[in-house]
Amino acid sequence: MPAGVAVRGSELAHVTVGGGGFGITGAVEGMAIAALLNALTTTVTIKTVVRIQAADSELFLLNTKMTPEVLRIELSRPLGLIRNAQPGPAPTDTDEPTSPSALIDQLAKLASMLDSGLLTRQEFDHLKDQLITGSKPEPNQAPT
Repeated sequence: MPAGVAVRGSELAHVTVGGGGFGITGAVEGMAIAALLNALTTTVTIKTVVRIQAADSELFLLNTKMTPEVLRIELSRPLGLIRNAQPGPAPTDTDEPTSPSALIDQLAKLASMLDSGLLTRQEFDHLKDQLITGSKPEPNQAPT
């Protein structure tokens, strides 16, 4: 089933207009001051929500930087790809590295996760041992 994509948003502008005075000179001065103050104090709030819906899930993204029209243009290609995406094959349990280079790649990824703090040394050692020995982790098995 193709994914449904919707982009909805709104722009709210808060503007205060004022100015005036006595005579033409006062009116011109007041309008100039009011225009300057309005330019300095006008705020625009943009809230654009992108909803991506699949058969069994839904994803909402909030963007506060771009208007709905600009965001729709920016996201048209990726959203089109999502809309036309076909479901891929289900992952299998045979995704174990089969070649030495695949094993090295997996170990490099684990080392990167250790360096970035995503894994503790204990978790790294446990996962490294599983990769090297080819054993699969049991569900909900915590590293020892």
